[in-house]
Amino acid sequence: MLTAIKNNKSLSFYQNIAEPRQRKADSLPIAGMISPAMGGMTYSTVTYTNDVNQAFSDLIANVSRRGMQYANNTVASRGGYMAENFVADSYNLDATIKRSDAPRATVPEENGLSSPDIQYGDEQASLKFYKDAKSSAMRQSDPGYGNQHRIVPSDQVDDAKAELAKKAQENRAKGRESAATQQEKTRDLIDDRIHGKDGTESTPMTKKQNDDLSKTIKKDENGNAYVDNEAMDKVMEDTGIKGKVKNAIRKNEIQGLASAVAIGAGIGFTIGFAVSLAQSGITPDSVKYAFVNGGKSGVASGVQSVVGYGIGRTVGQVATNAIEGVLSNAGLEITANISKMCTMGTVGAITVAVFSTVQFVKLIYHGECLKSAAIQVGKQALFSLSLLAISIAAQGMWGGPAGIIVSIGTGIVIVSYTIADAVHQRTFAEECHIKTIEEYAFTNSSLESIEIPDTVKELGDKLFYGCLKLKRVKLPTGLEKIGKSMFENCEVLTDVTIPSSVTGIGAYCFSGCYALKNIKLPDSLKELGDSAFYGCKNLADITIPKEVTTIDEFCFWGCDSLKNITIPDSVTYISSASFDLEVKVTWKGTTYEDSYDFIDAFKGQS
Repeated sequence: MLTAIKNNKSLSFYQNIAEPRQRKADSLPIAGMISPAMGGMTYSTVTYTNDVNQAFSDLIANVSRRGMQYANNTVASRGGYMAENFVADSYNLDATIKRSDAPRATVPEENGLSSPDIQYGDEQASLKFYKDAKSSAMRQSDPGYGNQHRIVPSDQVDDAKAELAKKAQENRAKGRESAATQQEKTRDLIDDRIHGKDGTESTPMTKKQNDDLSKTIKKDENGNAYVDNEAMDKVMEDTGIKGKVKNAIRKNEIQGLASAVAIGAGIGFTIGFAVSLAQSGITPDSVKYAFVNGGKSGVASGVQSVVGYGIGRTVGQVATNAIEGVLSNAGLEITANISKMCTMGTVGAITVAVFSTVQFVKLIYHGECLKSAAIQVGKQALFSLSLLAISIAAQGMWGGPAGIIVSIGTGIVIVSYTIADAVHQRTFAEECHIKTIEEYAFTNSSLESIEIPDTVKELGDKLFYGCLKLKRVKLPTGLEKIGKSMFENCEVLTDVTIPSSVTGIGAYCFSGCYALKNIKLPDSLKELGDSAFYGCKNLADITIPKEVTTIDEFCFWGCDSLKNITIPDSVTYISSASFDLEVKVTWKGTTYEDSYDFIDAFKGQS
């Protein structure tokens, strides 16, 4: 057993109730549970963006096609025909942006002067874009239009209504009740846009914008009609259509990013909290600590999800298109389900890769060797990819809801097993009741880091003597004394957590710890043993607690970087050779230029 310990680079005992370990939560295949949702969400985001862009492209294409059809008409006449398609397709674009299931608008073939210009569901509309409001209003008052809505340029609406009200009043005064009633009805039906359910509506257009739209149709030197794309783009910008599309896509992408954060953070927090609580048992302190650990896990998962989403949204989409191309060339029909499977696979694999990379780096940082870290991460990656494959298969066989249910169900099984395992480990650890680690247990070992659980109450002398690779140590809460030569000659030791219960530091405890730059001594400390920090040449900052009564000889001798030190009033004994000569000592408000002057003053007072 001792040989095994000496060959390890890091060692952790099972933690106590107050501070459960988080590695179990970290090593779960969180990526496997997140990746299907990330893939499905990315597919939804991409699909929406494509749908909006397609609806915008359809608007441009249909308006341009109509303009080319009537290229030989006057500007005003051609503009009216183009306006019909603009209204219909801007309505359809708005429905797409709002994810509305409202019936889409169409421009029927002409069947006569009173036939509807625009059809949308059970509703119909007549459109007249004449030179002025009066002309548009009078033309719209034709009784043949029945209950059709009457669309005019947005800058003519108010004047058209006023003109119709005026004409109705005049006709009523002349006894023409039927004409007056028709004009009042037309006034009430006048609008600059069509309206559907769910707030869907077309984009209004002024008469000038309509004329500009008509003028996008031009003819070359041979008399062939063509579309001035630059002029068309300007009209789309003036009407607000272009900005509306950009805002919708931007909002959609932001929502996708927010969903990635929510998914990652939610799953990470839930797992971190549940596993921590299972490891530690339910107490007020453990619940608080579980929230902290859950929060850390949630933040980490959220950040990693954002990275995975960002890569998946770009590189992943390219890969998805490539896969779909290969499948299509092989004769497979690319259905929505297959497309979603491809997106889930590529984005999910990228997500697993991101999480695995982060986990690998974390393990290396915490002292794992390359081989061990690679094995651990590899196992979790395979587990995650298997979970992803199950979700993709469910998506292919049964569709989206089933795929989600399978992912959630499998995730619940994994987390439940992990929680049960954590409870079992905690119970086992509590039954072991490890209280003492004997002297020399880790002497000259290859340890790089160690966490000692709070169940341990006593540590033997020279426990880590000569551990030349030891960098980080966490000592147990409740420890009262750090024994002789505990860390002597641990040359690369940089991080030691000393619990607040320690009252004494033994002789030669940190002697020869060359890399130690600072260390926080607990307020409970009362004794500093002989040569406790001897030869800590990089120790630059040390605060002696106010309860210290004894500082033995050579305690800080050879601490070349230590230039100033403050001695508390509580000290009753201090050796004449506790510090180097050059150290300035502050005691009872007076600073002594060297330690000999201080010792003389100290002995003189005592």
